[in-house]
Amino acid sequence: DGLANEADFPWDTDGYRAPQSEFIDAITFDGRKPNAYLDSFPIGLKSGEVISASEVVSQ
Repeated sequence: DGLANEADFPWDTDGYRAPQSEFIDAITFDGRKPNAYLDSFPIGLKSGEVISASEVVSQ
């Protein structure tokens, strides 16, 4: 529609912020690795884990 110019966008970056650790939990969040952030918590399913017959199992 001609409403945006190429100069309006930061083409010299991948669009991700630097890893942040200023959140309430003080665990560093890297937008390039969101599952690593979730896996760092002591509760919840981790990568490769599923619920089967009321048990947590690794795939």
